[in-house]
Amino acid sequence: MPFSLPGELITSEMTVTIAKPLPPPEPFDYSILWWLGGAVLLAAGLLVVVIIRRSRNRKPSEPVRTVVEQFLDELSQLKREAGADHKRFQTGLHKILTEFFSRQYGLSPEGLAEEDLKERLLAVGLTDQAGSRISTWFAQATRDKFSPVSVGPGETIRLEAEIRQLFEKL
Repeated sequence: MPFSLPGELITSEMTVTIAKPLPPPEPFDYSILWWLGGAVLLAAGLLVVVIIRRSRNRKPSEPVRTVVEQFLDELSQLKREAGADHKRFQTGLHKILTEFFSRQYGLSPEGLAEEDLKERLLAVGLTDQAGSRISTWFAQATRDKFSPVSVGPGETIRLEAEIRQLFEKL
């Protein structure tokens, strides 16, 4: 510093070696980006198409129905199919009551006397009145299924209404 003049720098002698110049950078191949971008767009488009098709083809999910609701639906269908034919109604009632007992309580009423069925229904939690009426309907349906039936007009409609009213309260 003491030997320096303002605006001039004096240093000790040094050797500077200049290397070869760096090669210019190679140009970037942008075609790879175009292919990659095209592939991403194609995949996204296919995904959108698949989602739209699945949503259109999907059936609306049905709410989970209870065993009693299923029984009431089957009872309505039975009433429509049987019409005024009481024997046909009783045969169908025997079948749907048997399925109801199996699904709801896990018991098979076949071969049980009316009182035995009533006792089993009381054991699974039904009231005395409900157990008695259901076991009576089942026993009557079993008898009518295998014997000639002669009932007054409207008996099928009255019986269906009674059964529906009781099962709606269960």
